[in-house]
Amino acid sequence: RTELWIEPASGLSHDPTFSLGQVSTLEGEVHIAGLIAMAGFLKARPEVPVSLAPVIVRAFPSNGPDHEMCAEVDKVAALLGTEIDPDHLPHGHYMTAIDFGPVRYEFTAILAAARARHAAVDSYRDCIKIDNA
Repeated sequence: RTELWIEPASGLSHDPTFSLGQVSTLEGEVHIAGLIAMAGFLKARPEVPVSLAPVIVRAFPSNGPDHEMCAEVDKVAALLGTEIDPDHLPHGHYMTAIDFGPVRYEFTAILAAARARHAAVDSYRDCIKIDNA
């Protein structure tokens, strides 16, 4: 699968600390225009290979207390006409999504406990050294 994480001005990122609240309306419009332009470009050039894997566009609410982030996800779910995905709740992800064929838009709040677990695991990253000898 291909994942696109929306980041302001600088393009695409895999930074889960970034929040959609930091994207201005203009920057959001620029991303949408870019997606539309890419789709038109690929449609006009069928000889250009495209991924057969699903494409996921992910966005996140501004970091804050869990109840505020969940409320923001609830608002987006209402706009999309979707429900909260219960499968992701045990992992600390309060998420809603909508699919357009193999293209998916997700809006996810990563709750405080999940962020703390990730930070704890990540704190060991530089402690492990691989012996290439």
